[in-house]
Amino acid sequence: MNTFKAGVGGMARATYAERTAHAAETARPGWWAAAPGAEAVLVGEALVGLALWIALPDAGDPYGRDTGVTAVALLFFMPIVCVVGGLLLLGGAFLHAMLFTRPALALAERTGRPWAAVVWLHAASALGALAPWAYGAPYVDSWFWITAAGVLPLGVAGRALRTGRAPASVVARTGLATGLIAFAAAVAVVAGQGAPEGYEPPELGRAAYVGEWRGAAGGTVRLREDGTARVDGVPMDAFRGGAATCTATGTWVERPSGTQRARRAGVDLTVRDCDGYEEAWEVAGSAGQPELFQLYGDPDQGALWLLRKA
Repeated sequence: MNTFKAGVGGMARATYAERTAHAAETARPGWWAAAPGAEAVLVGEALVGLALWIALPDAGDPYGRDTGVTAVALLFFMPIVCVVGGLLLLGGAFLHAMLFTRPALALAERTGRPWAAVVWLHAASALGALAPWAYGAPYVDSWFWITAAGVLPLGVAGRALRTGRAPASVVARTGLATGLIAFAAAVAVVAGQGAPEGYEPPELGRAAYVGEWRGAAGGTVRLREDGTARVDGVPMDAFRGGAATCTATGTWVERPSGTQRARRAGVDLTVRDCDGYEEAWEVAGSAGQPELFQLYGDPDQGALWLLRKA
């Protein structure tokens, strides 16, 4: 009798355990229900950024180089770009949700503390910022932009979970809204409505040019108050022939913008002992961190020689 009761009790416990496991499994949200709308929001953010980047090529390059993308090239490569870029964009959105949004919401649900999602987002962004930092990007700026990109997907998905809306409805509405926003941004920028202004080089007086300028890839230029100059290891235009670098003395004068030599303001260096030396240097950077540069080779896609004020 006791054996029979033990067997029945064991079967009951096993059945109860199976039911509990099945209930937990069925209650566990699926992929779309875990963070509804997160991928669609990130895709929308990327599309808005892409629309601004395409419509504002001059704002992205302070040295006046053309992107070289013409309307014919865009029409020719558009199908390829749409297919390949769309797949990469979707893959990136799913990867972002897997690393940022879904773990953040899962942590908040398990701990019962909504702020845990924000902690996860910041911690994951801090770790992710190490990748661009390793390639020379500022760490704090990278951390900020990675975190900012995850705020809206986390907010939309978290609100959808709190309100209990159907995941399919949230995904559909979010996808439609982000698509409309991206299209409106592209139209507004192309039409010149609400577009940010392009880059404007700083206006420097003669005194701001006096001093030592160091090359990003080596070489220095010293501009003295009396109009004399000395260049040490400054590269020269390879298309003009002569040595690869120049070390000599010469003179310099301030050059206003809009001249035949260069469209920007800057300085003209005269160094007669260097064969093939390009004299015109144009100003870039900002008033607090001025730069002098030359473009050589293709005017649109050529290489850049850059000097920064020491």
